[in-house]
Amino acid sequence: AEFAELAANEFFCMEAARLAGIPVPKVLLSEDRRLLIMERFDLAPDGSYLGVEDFCVLNGMRSSGRYDASYELIAKRIKQFVSPAFQRQALEQFFAMLALSCAVENGDAHLKNFAVLYRDPESDVRLAPAYDIVSTTLYQPRDTLALTLAESKRFPDKDTLVAFGRRACDLPAARVSALLRKVAEGVVQAAEMIRAYAKEKPDFEPAASRLLSVFERGLGRSLH
Repeated sequence: AEFAELAANEFFCMEAARLAGIPVPKVLLSEDRRLLIMERFDLAPDGSYLGVEDFCVLNGMRSSGRYDASYELIAKRIKQFVSPAFQRQALEQFFAMLALSCAVENGDAHLKNFAVLYRDPESDVRLAPAYDIVSTTLYQPRDTLALTLAESKRFPDKDTLVAFGRRACDLPAARVSALLRKVAEGVVQAAEMIRAYAKEKPDFEPAASRLLSVFERGLGRSLH
């Protein structure tokens, strides 16, 4: 009751990420919309466990400090901890994940919601798939970014995101523009999914309308 349609909210935000080309675990929404079922991404094909460390751990911080950092710091840690062969891919993925969180107004993208994966201490380290993406302004209309970006927690405009991609993630201008276009396309396609789902499930229409408004506002501010 406190967070109405939370499972559906996360499902469609995760679908936006998938449609934007961001690696995500497979997710399913239960028929009654009370449950989000997510495939585990910490298992190797043979069923053995992978190492998972979030960016609280990588920063030597307790969980209570998960909001006390910046997105620039995460980019810096990616360069330190992700294996060189996978750093460019990881920085592109991280940039797209941040852009998507801005577009769907996810104010809970904190240090524990980004992680790295590895098979053993001597193996390659990669950025984990995106997870736990939710439009938080549906419940807290004045919510802001979880961490600072360009020394601010305000949801950014496109110019701020472009500058972050160029300076913090070391991405070429053309690649930054391409990633932002892809994220925008993913959000637009997810919005179409929401509309189609609301037609099938009329009781979801009020929540769908609110979520679509958030997507539209986020697109207009951060990606267009």
